[in-house]
Amino acid sequence: MTSHDIIESAQTDFAARLRSLDYFGDVFIAAPRLWKEGEKLHTPKSITEKVDQALTGLIQTGGKIGAAVRVFQPTLSMKKTNGREALMLLVCRCEVNPILNLGAQGTNKNVSHIAYHVLRAGQGFTLMQGFCTLFADGECFLPYVSEDRKFATVDVLLQSNFAVSPMDSVVTPQLSLGDNGLVTLQNVTAGANIFYSCDSRIFPAPQVPGAQPYTAPFTVASGTDVRWAAYLPGMAGSNAGFLTINY
Repeated sequence: MTSHDIIESAQTDFAARLRSLDYFGDVFIAAPRLWKEGEKLHTPKSITEKVDQALTGLIQTGGKIGAAVRVFQPTLSMKKTNGREALMLLVCRCEVNPILNLGAQGTNKNVSHIAYHVLRAGQGFTLMQGFCTLFADGECFLPYVSEDRKFATVDVLLQSNFAVSPMDSVVTPQLSLGDNGLVTLQNVTAGANIFYSCDSRIFPAPQVPGAQPYTAPFTVASGTDVRWAAYLPGMAGSNAGFLTINY
């Protein structure tokens, strides 16, 4: 499993984790996202509509109504360390309809109790051994009443440290300047194809109008801006070099 697989599956995996626990047997668990089941297309809106139906008594879970948890798709924020570590944030929104939930068909679980169990279910839970372990830190339990939805709500915030490794990239070719503005570009990565431009507004890459494949040294006038980069199948292109040629 790769890092992007974990990001893709974190939401549905944790929703499945909640559904597997006896405590949530009568709580409607949803993971709003765009996905296809046979010929039926599920959208975040259609899934939210099902949440509303569970909260208003139109859908039963385990014979009960009035309580739901939505596990949202995770977000990432980069740490200000080395640019290779991120924090994945998984938000779980717990909601109850106070009137129905405490009625004869309700779960009789208050929203804080549900949110606390979501927090416990996430604390230390590993989505993939050695890759992604959830934890709570700082503000992680945020209650409020939504004026437009009229439901008691608590957001539970779960986190996970996440490694973001850069792509394997071609090394930027070296530029040397000869007499009378003669520019020579030399590969560092064997077999890479070099592209260049003599206009600072043109990015040196394949299929970019104005970018030229490098085949031999070329001459430019003094004051010309030269940009260059190299590309090799199976690797990311190099960083773009830049130099204003003066002689």
